Amino acid sequence: MHRRFLFRLVILTLPFSIWLGPPLAVIMLSGEYEDLDRIIQKQADSHQNGETDEVLYGPAFTNPMQLYKMLASQSSKADWIALGTSRVMKFRGQYFKEPNRFYNAGGAIWNVYHLEQWLEQIPVDTQPELILLGIDQWNFNANWHPGAEGLARMKLSPWDNYDQQRPLHTLQTDWQRLWQEIRLGYLKPRELLFGGIRLGGTRVTRIGLRAMKSNDGFRQDGSRSYGRFDLRGQLDPQSPDHLFKETLQRLDTSSSPYDYSDHIEVSHLDPLDRFLEACKKRGIEVITFLPPFAHTVLERMRSMGEKYPWVLEASKIVEPVVRKHGGSFFDFTDIHSVGSSDKEAIDGHHGSEKTYLRIILTMAQHDSRLRTVVDLDELRRQLANSFTDCSIYPDAMLTETNHQSI
Repeated sequence: MHRRFLFRLVILTLPFSIWLGPPLAVIMLSGEYEDLDRIIQKQADSHQNGETDEVLYGPAFTNPMQLYKMLASQSSKADWIALGTSRVMKFRGQYFKEPNRFYNAGGAIWNVYHLEQWLEQIPVDTQPELILLGIDQWNFNANWHPGAEGLARMKLSPWDNYDQQRPLHTLQTDWQRLWQEIRLGYLKPRELLFGGIRLGGTRVTRIGLRAMKSNDGFRQDGSRSYGRFDLRGQLDPQSPDHLFKETLQRLDTSSSPYDYSDHIEVSHLDPLDRFLEACKKRGIEVITFLPPFAHTVLERMRSMGEKYPWVLEASKIVEPVVRKHGGSFFDFTDIHSVGSSDKEAIDGHHGSEKTYLRIILTMAQHDSRLRTVVDLDELRRQLANSFTDCSIYPDAMLTETNHQSI
């Protein structure tokens, strides 16, 4: 009786095992839900003792970016940190004389109220000497998360409230998408089984399904790889924002983060003021800048000026706060301000690594502290020999034909 029951159970569950087994194996073998501390350690180890392996982290069905960047900020013990949202993620370690002393914490925060919270998590004995701080202009948009409820959401810790879904939940809700990836052959069995591949002579470990499929994710220095879109940015016909179509549609429909507002929310300067004061007390130098928009996008906002004062007048309110604490301030709102063109834009409000090399070169020319940690002549040489309009370095992960993100 017992054996007959087991036999029937196997017969009943076999179809489900055959159908759901491969997607579950892909989820587990890809590292989609791997422990963040282990991922950060793998990335740190990849450049130790002269190793030059690449470790790229890019999950597709979960988004622990802010927690991942917070933990990496702490463990990196970097002397020079880029801090902000996704709009600072293109600063690369190679811009600095000593790349391993830099970490890109872009994405650890998503608004100015997180700045103090981030600093409180960084131990004094391992704090950075210098922070490159990008402040998104929409922080001062009165209709971006408006009212008491919106303000409460902005003040919530982005790390303490992270709730990662579990593998079985992904299997339950996305098994069809997973089977599609398997059938189309975007995922390499050898990579899933052995954990690494060679691209252009470089050993690359890709963790997470987005990284495996599209080379889209975070490098060990914290910078973001957009995979194929790092080659041509928004000019790539497969770009979600090809020719800024999506961004311009947001402008026309007052869609976040481009919500219309006829006035600036100056109260949101207070958390920036407190952060700069705290950094000053701790002896951390901060270089503050407003990140670039594509020129086409900015021109559209200028033509709608009464709806976008928080973009067009942001420098007028941010600069006095920065100067009050003795810091350097730069307004790069227009991508043209550093000699870039829209050919160097990833999308409407993300510049490429070529744009960000221009940004750090401009800042270093005017800030004596930053000038000590970069080599201006080397930066100029890298700029003159850039790989494409968007990419400075012939990254091994850019040479492989890849596909849009999951």
